[in-house]
Amino acid sequence: FGHNRPGGTVYLDYAHNPLVYEGVAGSPNTQQESIVRHQLTLHVGVAYGLFDRLILFAGGSGNVVMAGEGRAGYVAPDGTRFGDLTLGGRIRLAGTPRLGESSYGALGLQVGVTLPMARWISSNSQLTGEGGVMATPELLAEVGGRHLRLTLNVGARLRSTERFNTLTVGHELIWGLGLGVPLGGRAFELDVEAYGATAFSNLLSYQTSPVEA
Repeated sequence: FGHNRPGGTVYLDYAHNPLVYEGVAGSPNTQQESIVRHQLTLHVGVAYGLFDRLILFAGGSGNVVMAGEGRAGYVAPDGTRFGDLTLGGRIRLAGTPRLGESSYGALGLQVGVTLPMARWISSNSQLTGEGGVMATPELLAEVGGRHLRLTLNVGARLRSTERFNTLTVGHELIWGLGLGVPLGGRAFELDVEAYGATAFSNLLSYQTSPVEA
């Protein structure tokens, strides 16, 4: 990232049917209601590089839209609401990620701590943000060259257990896999990403192992 270099990012994230009710758990054909049908989230982040090896970062999010059908006896979507705040750092352990060189590789460690701002701001927040402080340690790896780069992240979400009727969310194993193809030097890059999680208490179960690409 460079020494004494700041950076920032702002983006919107849309999800369709991120939380649904199924008559038979794990059977998509039995879906009856979309508890959350539409979710549009704004993410804002800042970062600062030090010593060509360390990055400090902070980021927050909030729901611009969260709407759904709801179901009697179940939590309702929170609507427009502030989200949580994450603070953390990333350190390069080995290698140097030098884009554009014939070949390179790097290994890093990242740790983030998420503060449950949504709950602190409004105690009746149900689906926006964490129920308590969450820690996210991750190992980050990248290899690449002039025409291709591959990234792999593996880590964990260490959080308090939350129960929403029949759904229980707790500690998770998380992963991410990325492929980047530079277009026109360093100016543009075509990216393909896949990422997901699985609950430590129920590894690889359909209900608790979301995957996105």
